[in-house]
Amino acid sequence: RWQSLFHNLHEGFILARVMRDPAGRIHDWRYEDVNAAWSELIGVPADQAIGRSARDVLPGLEDEWIDEFARVVESGAARRFTRQVGTLDRWYDGICQRIDDETFSVIFLEVTERIKAVQRREALLQLGDAVRDCADEAKMQRLTTRIVGETLRASRTAYGELDTDNERVNVAVDWSPTGSGELVGQHSLSDYGDLRDNFLRGEPLIVADVRTDPLTSGKAAAWAALGTVAALNLAVQDRGKTIAMFIVHHAQPHQWSADEIAFVRNAAERLEIGIARLRAEQQQAILNREISHRLKNSLSMVQAIASQTLRGQVEPAVIRALTNRLQALGTGHDVLLQRDIQSADLQTLITRVLDAAGGADRYDCDGPALQLGARAALSASLLFHELATNALKYGALSSEYGRVAITWTVSGDGDDATVTLDWSETGGPPAQAPTTTGFGSKLLNLGLTGTGGASLRYGSTGFDATFQAKRKHLEEA
Repeated sequence: RWQSLFHNLHEGFILARVMRDPAGRIHDWRYEDVNAAWSELIGVPADQAIGRSARDVLPGLEDEWIDEFARVVESGAARRFTRQVGTLDRWYDGICQRIDDETFSVIFLEVTERIKAVQRREALLQLGDAVRDCADEAKMQRLTTRIVGETLRASRTAYGELDTDNERVNVAVDWSPTGSGELVGQHSLSDYGDLRDNFLRGEPLIVADVRTDPLTSGKAAAWAALGTVAALNLAVQDRGKTIAMFIVHHAQPHQWSADEIAFVRNAAERLEIGIARLRAEQQQAILNREISHRLKNSLSMVQAIASQTLRGQVEPAVIRALTNRLQALGTGHDVLLQRDIQSADLQTLITRVLDAAGGADRYDCDGPALQLGARAALSASLLFHELATNALKYGALSSEYGRVAITWTVSGDGDDATVTLDWSETGGPPAQAPTTTGFGSKLLNLGLTGTGGASLRYGSTGFDATFQAKRKHLEEA
């Protein structure tokens, strides 16, 4: 009855016997019995496993699979595990239990998609931080291609911008586990297949095997020169026009999942947004310098005219005072031109901060229209970024089904009007209060305007917080 039960389990089942060297040390184990689910989860027929050792059945098997099960037999204590078989690129979660001094059993499930989903979520969080903090375009591209490549275990990733003639892609940065620079340079789209029209329409190239796909098979030699068998090339568009391509290659055939494609698309869009931000900042800096230069020239001319007009008419001290005031006016204009924080709608601010942090579609906002002044917008953006980051790392957004609700109300009238904002997390792990007061904790306690008004609660159902501030303080420039 027990044998029939194990053979009909949906979970994989292994009955195994340890193998010892002449000194009595366990160096491998042998399959005594496996069920049908084991074959499905491992991808090996049962009759090819029974009687053979684990290292024979799965060449390259990590030592941890031997060592941990050996500890179970030697200690008698059952152990849970979550571990990867690298050669299969699969993750498994299960429990190993001792039967006697020489045998043990294992019941397990495959959890590859769960683990990879967590890895992709963590990678996007890391990518969001990297793109936000990076002030160099090439470094931003290197970070993005590396994070995507390592997360997907790709043979190569790259980012290239479309040439003005829409025929070639210029790759400035690429990544591979063995180095970089292999794909850097200019590449004609036609050299790799019938790609141009689909690419310009914004359609992705999703090829499991370039040797057999109709779009690429005619250029198999070019792909072989790159060592590429599977390719995912996503067009990056701006206002409906294709401007760049994000490239992911595998050296073996690979079926691209919808989650992988969505991950690469998300990463590519974040990179493009980061690049656009840097270029906009550079253009704004050039414009500001030009405006500042012209303003200074105008003020210098005013100073010269005033000096010439007033010379001999008033005392030199008066002329110096006027000149100094004009110079101060020029300095004030320089400071104003350097400011890039404008007034912002609260809901728009929350949406942009949480989307950029990696919490897109995992939160709900509800509250009346509320305009924030420059200072409050900066303070609130830092606050919401800290809340979102904590939720993604430790709170509701670290769980598959967790969500965040952000609501705010306005009570009272005139100068006494008070804004109350609630941040509530559900569906995640219990919240733990920090044991030390770091910068993040201080930032949360500073509240919406940087002056306090924060109530933080760490409960068994998740983290909640309430922030209060005078409306007039939030709207001040």
